[in-house]
Amino acid sequence: MHLRYLAWTKKLQNEAPVALGVQAARHQDGRTRAITTTSATTRANKNNNNHNSNQVAAELRLAGRDVAELLEWPEEEEEPLGCASIGQVYRATLRSTGQPVAVKVQSPDAEALFRSDIRTLQMFTSFALPWAAENMNAIEKLFRSEFDYLLELSNMQAIRANLLPRWGQSVKVPKAYPDLSTQRVLCMELLDGEKVVDAVQRRMRILAEHEGRSPEAYEKEQLEAFRTGKGVTDSLWLARWKTRAWRCWRWLRWGDAHEVVDLPHIIDTMMAVHGEQVFLDGVFNADPHPGNILLLRDGRTLGLIDFGQVKELPLDFRIRLAKLVIALAQQDEAKVAQMERDLGMRTRHSRDDVRYRVCSFWLDRDTDDIMQGMNLHDFMAWGESEDPVLEFPEELYLVYRCSVMIRSLALAFGIRLSTAQHWRPHAEELLRRQGLLSGAKS
Repeated sequence: MHLRYLAWTKKLQNEAPVALGVQAARHQDGRTRAITTTSATTRANKNNNNHNSNQVAAELRLAGRDVAELLEWPEEEEEPLGCASIGQVYRATLRSTGQPVAVKVQSPDAEALFRSDIRTLQMFTSFALPWAAENMNAIEKLFRSEFDYLLELSNMQAIRANLLPRWGQSVKVPKAYPDLSTQRVLCMELLDGEKVVDAVQRRMRILAEHEGRSPEAYEKEQLEAFRTGKGVTDSLWLARWKTRAWRCWRWLRWGDAHEVVDLPHIIDTMMAVHGEQVFLDGVFNADPHPGNILLLRDGRTLGLIDFGQVKELPLDFRIRLAKLVIALAQQDEAKVAQMERDLGMRTRHSRDDVRYRVCSFWLDRDTDDIMQGMNLHDFMAWGESEDPVLEFPEELYLVYRCSVMIRSLALAFGIRLSTAQHWRPHAEELLRRQGLLSGAKS
């Protein structure tokens, strides 16, 4: 593939754990780690943008601000804190307070390349992933929104205002600085952490060295300890129990346990936060892939970043979605199919058995009773051949996508989840607030 399409292909991979990430996570033979490492290396090794400070200064001057009086850059040019397909993030300091900040700078030609390259991705999807072709319009719309950093700033402020009163002890969302932001520059609080996958691997290496063992063997042993067979109900519970036991063992033998990452806590938190966003707040981040989740220095607090793809959900949609999630948690095939149709899903034959399995994959689980031995590509091809999709509402697709992305993070560590079981309390709370809970339980 031509190099100019590499970054956008990586973005498509993030869009469709549907197509790539989840399937990789289902494999437990090392391929998941290879894919994660390759993607991270591709982004981290992008050439440093030497003119970042000049570009920020130019953007802020256009907005009538003097960056020299506001921001101080490191004396020596540093590598970006993060790289993505449309820009880079750099470290700077507020002159007024000395506080470190992160400055996200959009690449000058990013939007032009996107408009050209998205057409190539649409063609690729129509041939390679025909069942996903209808979703490309939603993906394109979300991608376009990422080029307006003022919109992302507004999204970040809304998500932060919703989350901090309830989750301030467990989750951090960066504070935005509107006076230092433009459509192509976003200045925000710098969170002291690292990507959650990198944090887990780094901490495992530290523990391995402490015990005089090879990092590879240690990591394999610990990840295998989380792999708990095929039962979704017990998977997270067992992982939680094993984490506590491992912390106790570390404390008794070595006198410390702080480097043991509490993966079940991380996954529980991610599921709960996004369940509340979807049902109670009505505003959620539709792009919670692992690269947008940081583990802060304390090893328990999560940092959520990148709010270019935030979606608002109308109340009537959320009520219908809540009923669908409850039906999935009850494993009621007929009700699941009907609730999905009530949300606007249209298929050629309206087969309840097919829609129950496909909807369960998206919004609940990928257990053997759902997949029946098929890999992801074959499963989606089966669904399309048995009951082709005619209409797939954008809001529904984005919620489905959010569910799959969070589950893919858990699957990468061998933990299997039921989205419906995690989100059911939030769905019921919404219906309770609307005086509709009794009808939902029937």
